Amino acid sequence: MKDSLDATKPLSASVLYTNTIYFENFTPLMAHSIQVVFNAAGFGTGVGAVDVTVQYSIAVEGNQIVSEIVTINSGNFVFPTSTVLLGTPQPTITRTLGYVFTTATPSITITINAPRSFEDSTSLSPGFRVLSTSLVILKYANAYNPVTDCCVVFCPANSGVTLGINGNPPTCVTCTAGLVFNSVTGACQCQTGYYSVTQSATTNITQCFPCYAPLCQSCNSTTRATCNACVTGA
Repeated sequence: MKDSLDATKPLSASVLYTNTIYFENFTPLMAHSIQVVFNAAGFGTGVGAVDVTVQYSIAVEGNQIVSEIVTINSGNFVFPTSTVLLGTPQPTITRTLGYVFTTATPSITITINAPRSFEDSTSLSPGFRVLSTSLVILKYANAYNPVTDCCVVFCPANSGVTLGINGNPPTCVTCTAGLVFNSVTGACQCQTGYYSVTQSATTNITQCFPCYAPLCQSCNSTTRATCNACVTGA
C-alpha cells in the first residue's frame, strides 16, 4: 500500500497496492501455468453505482506480462479496454499465463492502482472498496518441443510456453537471447526496461538494449532517454 505518511497532507486520490510473492525450490526450465484471479465482489462504487477505473499488472521474474485497465461497477468488472471479459459483467477476472522460470527462487508481482473511496454508501460494502487476488501455480511434467518433435521435461534455454488445451501439453517457444516469451501476446518481448532493435530485416533478429531513463517499462531507440511507458506505480 502506497500513501502519504504526512498527517498534515491530504490523502492521495488513488491507492497503489503492490504484492511481490517469493518462491523457493522451483525447477528451472520446466513449464508452468500461473493463474491469477482478481475478485471485485466487495468493491463498492459509490452513490449511483458509477464506473470506477482500476489498473492492474502482473510481472514474473521482473518482466511485466500483463497490464490492463478495467472498469468496476457494483462489484462487477465491466467492459475493460481489452476483450478479457467478452463484454459480460462478472465479479472476477482470471488471467492464466504460461511461463518457464529461469531460477529456483522466482518472484511474481501483482500491482493494483485504484481510486480511493472517500465516500461510499453502496449496499455491497459501505465505506470500503475491497479488491482481492488469489494465485495458483501448476507445474507440468512434460512440454512439447516442436524443434525435436518430442515431449521433454525441460524446455530449451530462453524459452517460454503456450499452454495446451483439451489435455494437450504446453508447447515450448524459444526466443533469442535477451528476450522473454509473453504467453498473453504470443510473442517474444524485451525484458522490462529495455527496447528492441531489429538487426536484420531478412532474419528478423532482434536485440534488446536498456532504456536510459529510470523506471521505464518501455522506450524506443530514437527516444531511449524518455519512457514510452513507466513501470506501474512510478
